[in-house]
Order: sequence, then structure tokens, then C-alpha cells
Amino acid sequence: MTLRPCHPFAFCFLLLFAVFAGVFPLEVAGALPRAATASSQNVNLNEVFLQWKLTRVALAPSVTQWKNQWISVDVEPNKSYLIINNTRVFTGLPVRLGKGGANFLSRLDFDNALLPIIAPRNTRDAPARRVYHVLIDPGHGGTDLGRINKTGMSEKMLNLDVARRLKFILERKKIKVTLTRETDVTIPLEKRAAMAKKIGADLFISIHFNAAENAAEASGIETFVLPPRGQRSTNDTSRDTRTLYTRYNGHLNNQWNVLLGYHVHAALTGRLKATDRGLRRARFHVLRENTCPAVLVECGFLSNQTEARLINQALHREKIAQGLADGIVRYQTIVGKLAAPARKI
Repeated sequence: MTLRPCHPFAFCFLLLFAVFAGVFPLEVAGALPRAATASSQNVNLNEVFLQWKLTRVALAPSVTQWKNQWISVDVEPNKSYLIINNTRVFTGLPVRLGKGGANFLSRLDFDNALLPIIAPRNTRDAPARRVYHVLIDPGHGGTDLGRINKTGMSEKMLNLDVARRLKFILERKKIKVTLTRETDVTIPLEKRAAMAKKIGADLFISIHFNAAENAAEASGIETFVLPPRGQRSTNDTSRDTRTLYTRYNGHLNNQWNVLLGYHVHAALTGRLKATDRGLRRARFHVLRENTCPAVLVECGFLSNQTEARLINQALHREKIAQGLADGIVRYQTIVGKLAAPARKI
């Protein structure tokens, strides 16, 4: 669709309305404000948010919230995350405080953490694809036990249980679903990632449960997507840079990985009312080698006895599956507005 030129402020208003009213923004070259599209290493968030007609609110001496009736973005200098509509999204570099109280975000984070969520749009690399077929990956299996807590709960079996529940929910929504494993068998990581391409999956979701050996109080949900080239994984402090600029299959879907991860994470934490440990980045094999949008979700901590007791309940695992399904459907709705006409399957 082709749009006639309009005033940039008017377009930004319509763009944000479209995203947060559930209608996907139309792809228009040069639609974003000049400050958002200029080539630089850092982006002045104050300038961009003002152009987007967001109102500035001081939440604390160092925390600023920018918002309208559809969106809120909380920004805190020296923190490596943003809070977008009450959901934590980690960035590769911390927000930097500049002159006059302006907050600066690295160009890499602006393009790969903020824009894909609030203004997703088609690109030449990987246009949006409608969601017809989902590949669900119950992590571990067979000789790969995954985490086992003190009471003997096995992660590999919990992953499979949640995957089966999620499959049932999605199929009722007329989405085709394949599991990387239907039973307790060992499947190499490379086969899990390759399966998505083989069956023509439109997205991949890997289900896991977490553990913290030295922090029994740790709880909540973590969701992972692939970092863009040049960005470290979340919490990676090593000096090893050998893979930092390696191009992986998953980089083709940078924008869609983030959009999928955000909505799955937001929906799951909301459904469970769980601690939000953030949308994070990692170069896991199933993320970096996948040819479709991919996300890995840690659905709770088996090392936390309170959370483990919940996870051991079938009703709680059903809620996990429902939360994951909610996020997938939200993503499906958004990309469906951008994608090409429906294809036959």
C-alpha cells in the first residue's frame, strides 16, 4: 500500500496508535522521525520521544518515563535495560546520561531492542511472515536430563508436558504445530534447529526451566533471543570476542526475534504474575542457527522451592502454556498485518 506524504508528527501519532491499538503500522520508507533514522552511534531518546509526542514524567530522581495512552518507556541512566509497557527489555550497553539530562541509547540497541517492539516494519532482509506452523522444542530429553531439583523434579519431563499443553492450545486456534520430540528421547541441538527449516516452520519456541545453584531465592521468567552482530550476550563479561561479529542464520530475523520474544515474555509474566527477569540475549545454538524467528523461554526456577512447588502442579503448567500461547497469538496478529497475502499449506 502507498501512503501520501503527511506531517511527520501526524504520522508518528498514527504509527503509535496502530501498534498499541492492535493494528499494525504500515510500512512507509522514511516514516520514522529524522532523529530516529539519522546515522550515528548513539540516539538521543529525549529528542526521539518528544518527536513521537510522548509525555515526560519523573518517576524517581534518576528514572524518567515517556508515555501516552498506548505506550510507556521507563529509562534510567547507567542501566542496561528499558521498561517497555511494564516489561523489562535488556540492552547491550547501558543508557548514557548526556548534557541537559538527555538520555542516549546506542544505535545498535535503538535499532534492535526498541524499534522492533514499538514500530516493527518490513525490511529487505526478512519480510514479515504469517504464522501458520509453529515448531515447539521441549528442551533436553533422553540422556540429557536438564535440571533436576532436590525433590527429583526433572526438567526434561516438565518441558515436554508444557509443550504438549501448548500444542493443544495452539491447534485449537487453527495453528499447525510440530514438536521436536514427542517422547523422552535425545535429540542433538543441531537437529532441533534444522527441523524448523525442514518443515517450513514460521516460528520456533524452545521451552525450559531454570536453576540457580548459588541463589536459591532466584525466581521468575527469563526469555532469550539472539543478540545482533557486535553485541554481547546479556551479562557476558568475558573478553572472548571471537563470535561477536559472526553472522548466524538467526540474524536474518533480528527484528522478528525481538518482537516474538517481547510478546511471549510479556504475556507469560502477565499470566503468571511472575517476577520479570527480562527479555535477554544469548547465542544459544537453537537461536543462532534457526532460519525462522526463534525464542527460548525459561519458565521458572526449579532451584527455588516455592516456585518449584508451583511448577509441579498441572494447573500451573497449564497457565504457562496459556501464557506462551497468548504471546504467540499476539505476535501472529501483528505480523499478519504486515505479511504478504496468505499462502496455501
